[in-house]
Amino acid sequence: MADDVARRSAALATARVPENVKSEIINIAQEEFPKKIAVLQLAGKYQNKYKKELRPESYGFKTHNEMLKTIIQLTLHHDEMLALWFLTYNPNAVVVEEEPEPEVVTSAPMDVEGGNGEVEHQEANENNHTETNNTRNSEENAANIIVLEDTEDVEMKAPEPPVIKEKPKLPNLPPPSPSVSSVASSNASGTTRSRRLPPPPPSMDWSHGSKSILGKRQGSILGPDAKRLQLDEDMDSVCSVDESVPQQDRRRLETDRRRVKFIPTIRDLDMLTYDTLILGKKMGVVEPATYVDTTFCQREVLERLMEVKYEIRKVGGPAYQDLQKRLNDFANPPVIFQFDSAYLYANIDALTGFSLSNPCARNGESIVNENELLYAVDIHGGPGGFVEYMLTKKQWEAKVYGYTFKEEPYNYQLTTTGHFPKESFEQWLGMDGKRGDGSIYKPAFVDQFARFVRRHTNFEGVHVVVADGSEMTPGLDEDRKELRCKPLILAEAYIAMRVLREGGTFVLRLYDIFTPYTAGLIYLMYRAFESCTIIRPETCHQGSAERFLVCKHYRGGKICTEITNYLQTCHSMDHGCHVNHKFPNDQQAEIVELVPVEQIRATDRFYDYVYESNCIIGRIQLEETHALCRALQFRHDGRIVAQRKNDIRIKCADVWNCPRRLRQEARYASLSPELFLTKLLRPYPENVLNRTEREGEVLLTYPVMDRDFANPQEWHFVSVGRDRGFYMGRGGDKVYRFSGGKWKLVQDEMDIADQTLVYGDIVDEITQYEGKQITQTAFHIIDGMVLGGKDIRNLSYNERTEMCTKFAKSMCKPSLTNLILIRAKKPQEATRLEPSLIAVHKEQVKGRGDRKKRPLAPVDISDAKSPAYAHTGMLFMRTMKTNDVHADFITTMQNRLYWKLDETMDRNPSAPAANRPSDPRVAANTSVDSPSLVQHIKSLSPQPNAAK
Repeated sequence: MADDVARRSAALATARVPENVKSEIINIAQEEFPKKIAVLQLAGKYQNKYKKELRPESYGFKTHNEMLKTIIQLTLHHDEMLALWFLTYNPNAVVVEEEPEPEVVTSAPMDVEGGNGEVEHQEANENNHTETNNTRNSEENAANIIVLEDTEDVEMKAPEPPVIKEKPKLPNLPPPSPSVSSVASSNASGTTRSRRLPPPPPSMDWSHGSKSILGKRQGSILGPDAKRLQLDEDMDSVCSVDESVPQQDRRRLETDRRRVKFIPTIRDLDMLTYDTLILGKKMGVVEPATYVDTTFCQREVLERLMEVKYEIRKVGGPAYQDLQKRLNDFANPPVIFQFDSAYLYANIDALTGFSLSNPCARNGESIVNENELLYAVDIHGGPGGFVEYMLTKKQWEAKVYGYTFKEEPYNYQLTTTGHFPKESFEQWLGMDGKRGDGSIYKPAFVDQFARFVRRHTNFEGVHVVVADGSEMTPGLDEDRKELRCKPLILAEAYIAMRVLREGGTFVLRLYDIFTPYTAGLIYLMYRAFESCTIIRPETCHQGSAERFLVCKHYRGGKICTEITNYLQTCHSMDHGCHVNHKFPNDQQAEIVELVPVEQIRATDRFYDYVYESNCIIGRIQLEETHALCRALQFRHDGRIVAQRKNDIRIKCADVWNCPRRLRQEARYASLSPELFLTKLLRPYPENVLNRTEREGEVLLTYPVMDRDFANPQEWHFVSVGRDRGFYMGRGGDKVYRFSGGKWKLVQDEMDIADQTLVYGDIVDEITQYEGKQITQTAFHIIDGMVLGGKDIRNLSYNERTEMCTKFAKSMCKPSLTNLILIRAKKPQEATRLEPSLIAVHKEQVKGRGDRKKRPLAPVDISDAKSPAYAHTGMLFMRTMKTNDVHADFITTMQNRLYWKLDETMDRNPSAPAANRPSDPRVAANTSVDSPSLVQHIKSLSPQPNAAK
């Protein structure tokens, strides 16, 4: 090694930088002055400006640092936090050579300065083979790469006697982060070897869950350039910490969140229009598998990545891929979640301030309205990790729409489990919700899905969209995934723009960002959202190229409309290119650039962020690949897998605010309905429901009207149909009705969450569509006691009604025609009886065998196009006790008045009142006519309510 150092010193003494090259480098530094330039960016800036490459080896130098130190007008300094070198123009700077100090070199790792300022480790040994490996490692380190070397042989050699060597001073760098690579090296010490392996190069992941070298700088990937980029002070890189996270774990979560930095916002950008976007689009032929573009990444990192990926696929593919899967097999054995990807989204949610489970606006207020479900869309998320995480976190108070392929393995395999209600998930497969393959590439399917989602979210859109196309790109060809997933990410981004509401969140799984196509799509999302970041969570597949684009605070408005229309055109054009390509031997046309590269470069903040994130994540990939290959070589992969799975599960429960209980099957699944009812009724006695059904409902007659309607403000009413009663849900289609003291399985198929007890009504809804009658069965919830395990019996009637409305929307699946609809009735005050009677109309019903017109009551009297059902009467319920005390569920159910109205009775409240029977026995068995009841309520109502 001493001979190598001597030869290197002699070569540096004769190396010279040409004057023209020196002046060109100085010009670049002068243009950026007083800003600092990262050395790893210099080659790219030089190539962009002078259209030629800057290669230090051409002038006798080994690294860029050695070449730049010879230029007097440049000052180099090392950033300890980022482990990167930066240069600054200073015409008065003078290079001062530091006096070397003697240093004892032993077999312990020795820091060697790399070309990009990174620190690698070498060992001095007597063995010639070891010296050869160290020399090769030093040479490749100068090219800004990480080497997959055999370090185990180094460990087994005896230490060399101390030798006094001269070595320049190096700054004291912080220790490497305990990432997967360091876990691999630390676990190797558990073998029979006496000493630990040398640690790998430090990680530079600003979003890694463990402590990294970026922690002291709050994870800024821009380092000293952060001030130059003028980061906005009000930029919400993270939201407030969830108060439910324990105080002792809150600091760990804040440490992880500080490593997530959002792309700086530029407020004076030109307005994007559809015309300018269309003119900037570039068409071309499909890129070959060996496509390489150094516009958005450093050449050395990119070339080394492609080389390593190709070698792994060629040599050790199956074993490497098996280790990758085992490292991410968090759900085996099942502890918290059923699917591995649920841990991934728990990690992403925690890193981004719980923007998935609790999306907020810039001011911190939740964008989920009061008494509204959290709506989400999962695109290509099979087998359902995001669905499981969201419903585990929010239970039935969230509604998730799934848009995925029908064929395996992209189908959701959600089973009935006790920790999340799968009934709140609705899978949409295509036209009419049942005909189609769930393809996101067909424009007609996408358009109908977007209209379907908006129609069932009150035309506002969803709060969260997650696009996880991991199963669409399986395999080890990491170098080709970016090219193969281009149509996928375009379709996912277009769907998100169609269904998101203002302020919503979008998460998109990406791979490499080396092509102008992917960078252009990210640029469009950057303009459509207020906050965007690219993160690589610690739960990602180790050694893979995957990363996630997290976009928060959807802007809406004109600019998003222009971008959506442009993406719609590109989506249709891309689909047409693939459909019309019928001859495999012919070249296929496709979109090469969504946004011109010049426009991306002009947005310097965005371009610098993407460039540096590619370099950093690329080095992380090399570091993780190094660890995986070393684990396979030295047979200690089992210990790494066990340690990683244990750490992630502990962090998921303690830091990411996930359930701490074990995953389990549905509670009391084996109990009979009668025994299960006793669990739901506690602390009520077992026979309370039997007595309530038998004695709680009374026919509304003239004596009852005089006795019970002394104060109409205490009563509410609803229109009822054919089959009222108490219904109990046991999960899925196991729904029972209480009749005659026994529980009977309901024949109509519907999905209701486990641990549910409600009072409802099954009716046949009639809808007018293009002059035809369409009949569909529906279940109307009137009141509720327990909804999906949530006890609401002691709430006021209005609060229980609001909860039942949310629950019905979560359970209803209108796209699945084999299931009946689920709604919640809208109760009215007794003083509003007259408008409800006027809304009841008579109409001929198809399928009755006669032309007789029957009374129909609308589901919503405020909607003229609302479906209607056969009206058999009104059900009055007492919702207030004396002294203005709200009645609980049992009190309301024990005070029901059924006003029976057959088909022959007149429901017109303005008609003349019928004569009241004089015989008390006849009056006790006669239903009150409509005019008499309306006049009675008006006479007892206060004047303000009567005027209303």
